[in-house]
Amino acid sequence: MRPRPFFHNFGAICTLAFVGTFVSALSIALVMWVAGAVGMTYSFSFVECMIYGSLISATDPVTVLAIFQSMNVQPDLYALVFGESVLNDAVAIVLYRTMLTIRSSEFTMGVLLNAVAYFGVIFAGSFVIGVACGLASALLLKHSHMHEMEASEACVVVIFPFLAYSLSQYLALSGIVSILFCGIVMAHYAKPNLSVRGQEALPYFFRTLASLAETFVFVYMGATVFLQRQEWSHVALTLVILLAVLGARALQVYPLTAAVNKIRLPSRRIPRSHKFMLWFAGLRGAIAFALSLESVRDIDEETGRIFLTTTLFVVMFTVLGVGGATGHMVDKLKLRARPEDDVDNDDVEMLDDLDDGDDAGNGALNGVAAPSEGGADLSVSGSEGGESPRRLRRGAPSRSQNFSFKRLDEFVLTPMFTHKQGAELEMSGLSPRATRERAKTAPGGSGDGGVNHSTDGGGSVAVAPAAPREAAAMNEVPL
Repeated sequence: MRPRPFFHNFGAICTLAFVGTFVSALSIALVMWVAGAVGMTYSFSFVECMIYGSLISATDPVTVLAIFQSMNVQPDLYALVFGESVLNDAVAIVLYRTMLTIRSSEFTMGVLLNAVAYFGVIFAGSFVIGVACGLASALLLKHSHMHEMEASEACVVVIFPFLAYSLSQYLALSGIVSILFCGIVMAHYAKPNLSVRGQEALPYFFRTLASLAETFVFVYMGATVFLQRQEWSHVALTLVILLAVLGARALQVYPLTAAVNKIRLPSRRIPRSHKFMLWFAGLRGAIAFALSLESVRDIDEETGRIFLTTTLFVVMFTVLGVGGATGHMVDKLKLRARPEDDVDNDDVEMLDDLDDGDDAGNGALNGVAAPSEGGADLSVSGSEGGESPRRLRRGAPSRSQNFSFKRLDEFVLTPMFTHKQGAELEMSGLSPRATRERAKTAPGGSGDGGVNHSTDGGGSVAVAPAAPREAAAMNEVPL
């Protein structure tokens, strides 16, 4: 996934994942509890309803994301669906475990406060482990010169996320939270320390690995339908939960996106078509299935079997029914990416997006000037002398910007954890492939397009800008 749209929508993603998952779990639990209390369905305690609401609130839109990728949907929509699903899985797992601790003791205000503290400790501990493993991998790649040994650097990239996951699981924390933040840190700090070939090849490796894992999960789910004992006698409960899942998803998406739009600038508001697709893409999958399998052991046998059967039905309905109609909905809502969205400078100023929140400084970026005849002057309208507000901000940073994470990253963390050359290549927004293509196609006798390339004995590539106009234009790419 492109990092820039992810961080550009980070506030909305966190709102949907953290607040939205709790809203969804509570809504489903209330429907289950009321339906059982009035005698419509099998009756559960409210804590058991919250346990099931937590596990079934984990979205896993693998099918939708695969279709999104093949149809090249708008980057903001893809980032919202992907980012919310990843963080939502982590929140659902932690909430599920928190509800289990409440179930094992008498419900009091003290128990509730302990559960909230337990939730915070799990998330904070998992976050620290993930970030620490990511930074450790960056330091190892930087100081060991593994870019000279491509097989070794690939092993490091594979081992450290697994280390973060295993360590978190051993400490009874959340492995999925750790591996998520480990991946984010490694993408920013470890990736520039890789060789050019490693930066190109490893994404394909992980994509293949993810495809194999997803295939295995769906095969295992299909086998579970026939190989494990199911409780199909509670048809009314299954139908009530399916309707509750669809309704809770609507309560999760529409009010929260409306709240996000209240604090966003008009140009950055989430459109109605994206809201509908967020609701439509709320498929259930691997995480909900895995937690329902755990519930057979964590709760009593009968309740766990009911949870497992109901979850399998919801997963099959959403994957086959909703997932199969995704392509039609993308075309009907005209959600394919526009040509101007498909650019290869995704990492440019992505930390500015994270610092400035959802608006990402767009108050000064409402109007974007057309490129000049030379095609290199990408200045932004709304400032004097044709200079972009971002350039003016760089030249004279405000007091708040002096203490921003972006400046800390630029002047402290990036030099500490990355090779300077690699960091410049990464922050410039040029992927290794784009750099080489630019060198081949650019006019001039050297064919370098204003970029001087030098290769050391280990095969690493140093990139130094030779054309001031191009370098200035690169710094003025608008968000």
